[in-house]
Amino acid sequence: MTIDATWQIEIGVKGAMTDYTSRVAGMNVKQRLGRARLGTGNAVVTMLNNDGALTPNGGGTYSGVDWFSQLVRINCTVTDGSSNATANVFSGIVKDFYLSDDGTNSIVQFKMIDMAGILGQTETYTSLGYDTVGGLNGAITRVLRGDGATIPPVPTAAFGGTDSEYRPFTITSGSAYSYRVNHDGTPAAQQINDQILPSGPGFAWSTTTFFDTEGGADDPGFYILVVDYTLNRTLADSGTLKRAARPQTFTANPTGAQLPINDLTAGWNHDDVRNQATVDGTYFGHTSQTASNTASIDKYGVQAVTVNESGVTTDEEALEAANRWATLFDSPTYAATALTVKMSSIINDCDDAAYESVANLLDIQSGLWNVATVEYTPTGSPTQVADHCVMFGRTIKATPSDTTITVEFVPAANYQYFQLDSEALGVLDQNRLR
Repeated sequence: MTIDATWQIEIGVKGAMTDYTSRVAGMNVKQRLGRARLGTGNAVVTMLNNDGALTPNGGGTYSGVDWFSQLVRINCTVTDGSSNATANVFSGIVKDFYLSDDGTNSIVQFKMIDMAGILGQTETYTSLGYDTVGGLNGAITRVLRGDGATIPPVPTAAFGGTDSEYRPFTITSGSAYSYRVNHDGTPAAQQINDQILPSGPGFAWSTTTFFDTEGGADDPGFYILVVDYTLNRTLADSGTLKRAARPQTFTANPTGAQLPINDLTAGWNHDDVRNQATVDGTYFGHTSQTASNTASIDKYGVQAVTVNESGVTTDEEALEAANRWATLFDSPTYAATALTVKMSSIINDCDDAAYESVANLLDIQSGLWNVATVEYTPTGSPTQVADHCVMFGRTIKATPSDTTITVEFVPAANYQYFQLDSEALGVLDQNRLR
């Protein structure tokens, strides 16, 4: 087989990104979605420093770098020997810098967070009260980018650019709802997590950063992908945005574009069950609405969620949001919860056609919120099963010798809607009709 992968770790500013890959002894990237909350992303990179080049104020090549004003990019280029695809794995900023030196060996550990990670400390506009915009993506855009006139965007680092802004994009067909955004000066993440995403429920996560010279509309633009309550990826790619569905198949004996399984865990998602919901948006002019799923409550007891200060604007929309909470997650499902796959196994076991699947798995835009089919034969079962899941998180551990990718799943039956003629999403009595 000819599949191979090459990592690249860059830190710097526009037009002056420095490649530190040759110094890297290992790294760990962890990114996970949150239900009705902004996803989280962080990375830890360990670099060799025996020459003292990274030691602050030590006179070495990088001793004067202001690490906390730098953009971090982690990419991986996957090839089949003739074609290649580059995955944007992580983009963010340095949060902590640790140097360990015993007099013989010196290493530096960088801890990074993605660009959504700082929104919990980013205050928003205060002077308007609230205004109304369309769709979950529109509401998040209003919080982060303002309206281009009265409401300014949230302040961001420029990384050597001149017009830096967050750029939220939906990857699902847009909802027709209008949402109210409360401009009360609270942190941006608080507004998104309390008012907007629970009103779907919706999902959102930080992905890549592009400068205008790289095809971005802003300089730089911090891209956030948004999933509204329609849930399924239905839109086409657009420029650097990987919005289209890129389903994956993991199996013990991969062929074609399939990927292998090194280790697998399965279980029930009982903690995810919700069968009663109250959506309260009295601040925004509608009354509190409650939906109860009697059949589920009779089986599992009340598993309730309350959405305070929901951004929906009418009683009808509030009730519909409550109904979605009470029906989407109304029963526990037994399915694959996580698997690991090693790059060495991919190289040894996969056909060359799988190189794009590897790149899609590693890329932060397509490596989350895509449907995955996990094929395996449980102990005691005479036949193979195929669990249909949604990729909800991943941890990537890379060293010079190998890369291990751990993928976390949630059941597609709870997190995706029925899709005609789809083997994964067209399962009667499992996937919900929209």
